[in-house]
Amino acid sequence: TESAPAPFHAEPGESACPPSCGLVAKREPYSHSDCFRYVEVRSLPQRRVVRQESGFAPSVDPVDGGAGRNVAQSPCSRQADTERAGLVAAVEQSADAVVITDTSGEIRYVNPAFTAMTGYSREEAVGQNPRVLKSGRQSAEFYKELWDTIASGRVWRGEVINRRKDGTFYTEEMRITPVLDSQGEIVSYIAIKQDVTERRAAEEAKRFLASIVE
Repeated sequence: TESAPAPFHAEPGESACPPSCGLVAKREPYSHSDCFRYVEVRSLPQRRVVRQESGFAPSVDPVDGGAGRNVAQSPCSRQADTERAGLVAAVEQSADAVVITDTSGEIRYVNPAFTAMTGYSREEAVGQNPRVLKSGRQSAEFYKELWDTIASGRVWRGEVINRRKDGTFYTEEMRITPVLDSQGEIVSYIAIKQDVTERRAAEEAKRFLASIVE
């Protein structure tokens, strides 16, 4: 059996993405355009290093009152930038839908695959609750068990019949992983979703034909 993936860990207010070379990346709350937008790389104490391909960038040091200076970008910083860019591209181009919510269930980010699957654009989805997709096919007990699982810090896996923006139903396989900070507190949830409607229809047709032959 497949083992459950380890929960992601992040300091409060920091990225859930694993840091490289000891760097800690800090970001603003998820935005409509890019939930992985980083606003500070703390590779030097009390100093903000701004990314620039040349390896040098004007930087503001809060200690000296905001005087501009050129700060060399370390190889570790460039490597971290490259890894973050690759992570963003992977999530944005993933064939599976990716949804990130806060602990109350409010959607903070969706990728293009989510829009293709549900019909809801990023602008329409962000700020909504995933219940916007509810079809009424699952019971209240089903959702209670789901929330009890992820609220306890465990990964939930299962199938859900949801409703697209146009009103049509579809079946999705979903895995929800809690994102934990270093204290073990849940700070958000990441859901990976895959449309399996056609697969389930084909399996049902196969079972039907088999019953006729028998």
